[in-house]
Amino acid sequence: VKELSPSDIQKIVYCRWLIYSPYLLVCIQPFAEGDIQARETARQMLYILENRKIPVLIITANTAEFHYCQGRELYMRHGRIISKDEAYEFIYSML
Repeated sequence: VKELSPSDIQKIVYCRWLIYSPYLLVCIQPFAEGDIQARETARQMLYILENRKIPVLIITANTAEFHYCQGRELYMRHGRIISKDEAYEFIYSML
C-alpha cells in the first residue's frame, strides 16, 4: 500500500463502500484535498455510488464543493436547517 499513489488509495477506500453497499454513506469533506486529481477521483467514485443507488450525505462547510456533485442541498446552522438565503447571508456577513 505504501507504494500506491494517493489517488489509488482513495479509489480503494471508495471501492470498499461499493462492496459493502451501505444504506447511507456519510462523507465528511470529500473534496477538501487540495489535489485536483484527488477531487476528481472523489467525484467519480461518488457518481458510481449514486448509480448503484447508494445515498451519500456530504458534510462540508465549503459551499464551493457543491459544484462537484449533484443532489439536494441542506444548510444548517446551530443544529437547525436554514434556507439557502439565510446561509449565504450569514456567510457573506462574516467577510
